[in-house]
Amino acid sequence: MLLPFAKHKGSAIAFMVELMAAGLTGGRFAFENSTSEDPDFAGANRGQTIIVMDPDIIHGPGFVDRVSEFLDAYLESTPERVPGDGRLERRQKAILDGVRVDRELLKTVQSFL
Repeated sequence: MLLPFAKHKGSAIAFMVELMAAGLTGGRFAFENSTSEDPDFAGANRGQTIIVMDPDIIHGPGFVDRVSEFLDAYLESTPERVPGDGRLERRQKAILDGVRVDRELLKTVQSFL
């Protein structure tokens, strides 16, 4: 399932995202960004494109069941995790265990409050 994202297809997806995020919004393309070591560094100005879709309008009833079927097939076909699972696991761990913050960093952050 993930193999089509390698090589030319993966670069095609990156190309499409670059066109949508920078080209449509007037942001800088990646090649136009300077690095943080350059004296004229201005940070990233890549723009953002937000695409909103309502599955009830596009698909109709049964979208959640269809996605559930897809996720089951995905998990059976690959050892890869579902995108976002790692973030959700880390969030749950932080809720249960808290977040460790270096004492000096905490003092620095508190000085801004």
